[in-house]
Amino acid sequence: MKYGIWILCLVIVAGCETRPDAVKTLEKLRTADWDIWREAGYDLALMGDNTVPFLIQTLTNESREARWHACYFLRNSYPDSRALPTLTEVFLHDTDEYVRSTAAYAIADIDTAYARTLMIQAVDTEANEITQNIAVEVLSHLGDKRVIPMLVTRLGTPETRMDAAFALGAFKDKRAIPILLNILDEKALDRSFREKAVAALARIGDPQTLPILVNLIDSRFADNVVMELPQFGASVVAPLLEKFARNASPEIRASIARVLRNIHVPELAPLYGQIYLETDAYELQDAISYALQNMGAEGFKSLVKVAKQKTDQRALGTLSTYNSEAAVDVVATLALDKSYPIRLIAIETLGRFGQLWKAQISTYLPRLLADEDPMVQLNTLNLIKQLKIVEMRPALQKLTGTMNQNIANAAHTVLAVLSSGAAPLKLEIETEQPRYNYGERIALSYRITNISTHTIKISPVPEILFLDRVEIRQPDGTLVRFRGPQVNSAPPRAADYHTLKAGSTLTHTVSLSTFHWLDQVGRYTIQPSTHIWADGLRFGFMAWTGILTGPEVHFDIESPSVDEVNRMLALMEAELEKEEHRIEAFRILHQLGELRLTKAIPLLKKLASDPKRNSALRESALNALAKFTAPNLTPFWIQMLNRSHISQTLAMKALSANGDARAHEPLRRIAFREGSDTAALALQQLGDDSAVEWLTALAQRKLRHWNGKQRKKGAVTLRRLQPSNTQMQRQNVLTDPLFYVNNYTPSLISDWEAIADEAATHPGLKTLLAHAHPMIQHAAAYELTYLGDASGIHLITPDLNANDVQTRMEAREALLRVNTQ
Repeated sequence: MKYGIWILCLVIVAGCETRPDAVKTLEKLRTADWDIWREAGYDLALMGDNTVPFLIQTLTNESREARWHACYFLRNSYPDSRALPTLTEVFLHDTDEYVRSTAAYAIADIDTAYARTLMIQAVDTEANEITQNIAVEVLSHLGDKRVIPMLVTRLGTPETRMDAAFALGAFKDKRAIPILLNILDEKALDRSFREKAVAALARIGDPQTLPILVNLIDSRFADNVVMELPQFGASVVAPLLEKFARNASPEIRASIARVLRNIHVPELAPLYGQIYLETDAYELQDAISYALQNMGAEGFKSLVKVAKQKTDQRALGTLSTYNSEAAVDVVATLALDKSYPIRLIAIETLGRFGQLWKAQISTYLPRLLADEDPMVQLNTLNLIKQLKIVEMRPALQKLTGTMNQNIANAAHTVLAVLSSGAAPLKLEIETEQPRYNYGERIALSYRITNISTHTIKISPVPEILFLDRVEIRQPDGTLVRFRGPQVNSAPPRAADYHTLKAGSTLTHTVSLSTFHWLDQVGRYTIQPSTHIWADGLRFGFMAWTGILTGPEVHFDIESPSVDEVNRMLALMEAELEKEEHRIEAFRILHQLGELRLTKAIPLLKKLASDPKRNSALRESALNALAKFTAPNLTPFWIQMLNRSHISQTLAMKALSANGDARAHEPLRRIAFREGSDTAALALQQLGDDSAVEWLTALAQRKLRHWNGKQRKKGAVTLRRLQPSNTQMQRQNVLTDPLFYVNNYTPSLISDWEAIADEAATHPGLKTLLAHAHPMIQHAAAYELTYLGDASGIHLITPDLNANDVQTRMEAREALLRVNTQ
């Protein structure tokens, strides 16, 4: 081949729109420096329609780096069939092996069918060993089974046997096993090679390798083994249980349990049930109960046996995941059995069956309400309230006159809930004053009043839980973040309750300022909300429980004085790295950002740019600066584009918000050079759609890629770049490209945009019920239930009795959405 700069001139004469930059672009492609040749990605974008011709010409350049980079960009950024003839020449005849390999993969990405034919021909006709090796490697990655005999042949060559064994492992070919075992035994080999050998052995799934793999579950290869062992099915259970019994290590026992959890062979259900009865190991019980829930009818039988014999709360609870009369009858019968030790848990489990089975549950309620045990009665009242079984009102009315005051009060409460759905309690709040000085403590009083006609026992509301639930909206419309510790709201003890007679009130005062940074100036809105337990008895039982909300209230915060502002700035000028200043410094940075004080900008820029400062403080300063919409900050934000990921993200957000034209070029450079969807979206906000359109086209092509990881990358990019076109509030799965990637079939990927467009409307979803692909019909049926439409319910009903628990529960929820039984 003859090479020369005249080729580049031909491109320029042909009409390249960026003639002054073409030579510079080629020079960038000719360098091995990462930062320099990656910069060529931006230059290529500017060429528009001339980009692909330019890259095709560069494939014949005398520079090895230029040819490799041209292959790279044709594969990753500009996959175009016009490049196939020249890429084929490069693959077959280039002087550099790495360039040839990259060209081969570029061909596979551009046209997979053409690549398969080309690679087979290369293996059959090419004497060149390099060409054959590359072709075999590409065919292996493409999953073309025609390559298997070639791989087997390469097992006999020392230079190729390792790669051939890994490739054969992907095809589950047992002939790779001896080589893979040798790799595993080679302690001197890099760990990554041995991990690949473990994964390949497990994927092949030969019973002869099972003892070896089971022993590796306590090695550094445990994650690979745990992932692949379930495919051995029943044969792996016995050796794993033996190892579990002999090993006390929590990590190893947890790994074994993870494998057993994912073996869902129905024939194993009796064995799993017996293991559950005989073991007290929590991790084993948890794994087996989950596996049994995914073994259909056989799993159900074993869980019933366990629930009866072991009186186990976990096993009893799992029965509520079955959508059958038999499951309800079993649990209800246990609830009625006075000798059953966990009757109260059985009543609670009845509630988990939900509204779908309340008619059948109702048939057992009169007997439960007539039980001699008051706790059984009270738990049954709670069940009636939970399922809103209004047919039980006459029975509840009778209970209001019972001698047991706790039961009478609970019956009153449940009747009130069934009658109006309203809480028997009222929540009101008020601030101490309507206006506050900046930084002043803000106190809030709340009152909980019993508005029913009977006495209620109510739990106190801890201050921190009240503050965690209260919603405070700032003057700019954003919500104030709660900055207190996370506390679990466990039910209180019986001794914690207060007695509220009808019409009486419980009052408490809390400080809003303790865990909320109220640093903006202007009007705030408070929407109160708190979790209440009422009618409390032992063990924190509640007959009424729920979220109380009250009317919103407002207060104003005045601007800080000049002295207060100067104090903030003075502190920030001080030494911020000292531990005693750090927390206060974070707060002041937040205040400076919320106040948008122009005089604070120089100080914030200085802190954000100082590499010697604490990284968290620098980030806080950047966050404060991002609050400003100031064009004079544009040069600063452009500098931040070349800093850390956090700095770059904040800079893009600020530049798009400022709307400064000077940001256009730097953002375009990042978007096209790095394929940054964040930069592309920022550009779009500035009125430039070019990067979004370019990345969208690439992502759409990736959805059709032969490699699953690439398809997923394409889907994720499309989700970020494409706003939802659905007419519904909920983003449904049929408009999400990830759905088509996770349920990959070539025909669906080809039609996904048309299907998504149709799924974006209610009438379109109904049309999809008749789609040729059952999976689309099924998904459309589920999506329609979110609109209260039962048109596809006939497609969902069979799922109620599916083997796997997730499908059963999704079907139950779908039927409840359309109130269908």
